[in-house]
Amino acid sequence: MNVVILHKKTKDGGESLRFAIRSWQKYYPKLAKIAVVGDKEDWFGDNILHIPCDMGSNDMLNTVNAVKEVVACTDISKNFIFVGDNLFLLNNVPAFYIGLPKFERHLPSVLSGTPAAESFYRCAAKRVDDCAVLTQMPIIIEEEHFVSTLEKYPELEEGNELLPTLYFSDYPFMPVVVDWKHDNWAVPVVSDKPVSSGLDKYLHSKFFMYHLEKGWCKELKDKLAELFPEPSVYEQTDS
Repeated sequence: MNVVILHKKTKDGGESLRFAIRSWQKYYPKLAKIAVVGDKEDWFGDNILHIPCDMGSNDMLNTVNAVKEVVACTDISKNFIFVGDNLFLLNNVPAFYIGLPKFERHLPSVLSGTPAAESFYRCAAKRVDDCAVLTQMPIIIEEEHFVSTLEKYPELEEGNELLPTLYFSDYPFMPVVVDWKHDNWAVPVVSDKPVSSGLDKYLHSKFFMYHLEKGWCKELKDKLAELFPEPSVYEQTDS
């Protein structure tokens, strides 16, 4: 299956994206193609399919616009995995695990008071208990369903709602409820001292790891370089 990664340029030249791609190459056995939608980095190799998309200041709108560009691209299959550049695979992951929408009961405190958090809470009222879609996790986008979701919820194109919450609003099955302290789905990195705080003990028991802004720190970069030291086939090399 094609994996499409949303990327917005960063001052460090897209290092999080680089390690994210390495992790998909290592741990997703069904990988057919890597595409990056959004901004382009100088180290992209010929194996990466780059799909240009203007990245503005509204991340919710960036996501919707990016998926629209991907759906319009004839080089991408009608069903594809969509994920941000801040998520890394830690173990082999089957596609059906990715396809399940995942919810969490409590938002990270760093999101409180943001437009994304407000969108979470509006959609949570329609779903299970007080859960909200965990937008850091990879999802499978089906072209037909995405188009119908845009038609049903035009507010998505105004940048006022999170795509995953509305995309899964009529999902026919009970969603997975994520609790990172007690299950094996994902470990979030929200501290600038994650290794010192005990990150290592989670790495072998989780499928995913993702970082928020504060979590993208030297300790995490060093740990990723240790986990994924070899360049992927999607990077330019000097040799």
